[in-house]
Amino acid sequence: MSKNYTSKAIMTKTRARYSYRLGSTHYAELMRQETVSDIASYLRKSTRYRSALAALPEQGFPRQELEECLHYSIWDYVRGVLHYDRSPDSFYHYIFREMEVGFLIHCLDTLNHHSGQSISLTVPAQVAPYIKINMAQLAKASSFRELLLNLRGTAYHTVLSPWSGEDDTPFDHLACEAALRSHNISTTLQSIAALPSAAERQTLRQYYSRLTELDNLQVIFRLKALPTVTVAKLQAMLSYLPDGYFQNSEWHNLLQSPTQNSFLETLQPTALGKRLGDLKSTTLLGSSYFGLLTAGLQHKLSQNLLRFAREGASAYMALVMMNRLEVKNLIALVEGAHYRLPSEELAVLLVF
Repeated sequence: MSKNYTSKAIMTKTRARYSYRLGSTHYAELMRQETVSDIASYLRKSTRYRSALAALPEQGFPRQELEECLHYSIWDYVRGVLHYDRSPDSFYHYIFREMEVGFLIHCLDTLNHHSGQSISLTVPAQVAPYIKINMAQLAKASSFRELLLNLRGTAYHTVLSPWSGEDDTPFDHLACEAALRSHNISTTLQSIAALPSAAERQTLRQYYSRLTELDNLQVIFRLKALPTVTVAKLQAMLSYLPDGYFQNSEWHNLLQSPTQNSFLETLQPTALGKRLGDLKSTTLLGSSYFGLLTAGLQHKLSQNLLRFAREGASAYMALVMMNRLEVKNLIALVEGAHYRLPSEELAVLLVF
């Protein structure tokens, strides 16, 4: 199968999938639902999430099970894409690496908080062959050293090994998370660099860098509230991305900002700050509100990329991001129904 045919087939499949996205009418109906079961029932009957929720009982299920089904709804689409590109080093596999990194960060967070909570291991059967870490074994790790031991032979062992100390030494949770994220970013950029089309390489490099930069801004804003997180640590955690929104000097100034307020004051006059809107009240409204601002821009970037995409990889990456934002909306609605939040409070949490 030629690469050109594969790309066109994936783009066609992606555009078809995009046509089934949720719109304002769907969200209005979802906000009228009174319980978590009502939301699940509506999604089954009236949206493309029917197959994703097929295994969920009609009633009496924990809301976490519904949220898990929603998180994994993307795999039906991914499975269809992999039908066209079965090469072991396929660009389209980046989503599995992101899944692995997300799982490892969850493991680190659990170890850091000594919560003892169980770690979900449920993954769709079609995904399991693409996962390169033993999730079941990792979930049982009771220490950072044990986690590292179970990662031997993988790239993640190399990434995390510099942060291992003595058994009784607390590991640096933020540094480990940053190392995993940096590894994921650099590996994804390498995958983009290997694409055959020069135009698509340039488009996706800029798109992915900007998505990542928006994520990094959320991290900076959140960590500026913690006095223990120094500028040096932020500089080590968050690398400058040449194809993102900022000049190197602008990025340096953002990292140097000592507080959340000064960070927002530094961000506001930049080109990106102006696109995000008035940031004066953001400190009072908190990181969730700032996250909504950046997510809104991520949605616009993805929508524009998908609209003008000429190659499958661009369409695929844009739709994966838009699906994640849609699932985030649905989980906000599920949480809202669980806690009986009024619809006017829920409406401001949605990005579409």
